[in-house]
Amino acid sequence: MDFAEEIISKEHDHVILDASLPAKQIYLKRGYVATKYNMIETEYEDYLCFDVMEKHL
Repeated sequence: MDFAEEIISKEHDHVILDASLPAKQIYLKRGYVATKYNMIETEYEDYLCFDVMEKHL
């Protein structure tokens, strides 16, 4: 993650990504903030849930 953020910071001042529920805690510990919650119903009546997260570099 450090390497990816370093490369991104050369051209951008922030990162926006989608994080699954298990990954959310990892991103929170790295300084990301959840900005939106999404829940998409699938064709089998299940739900795909994820957070949009952002970090200013």
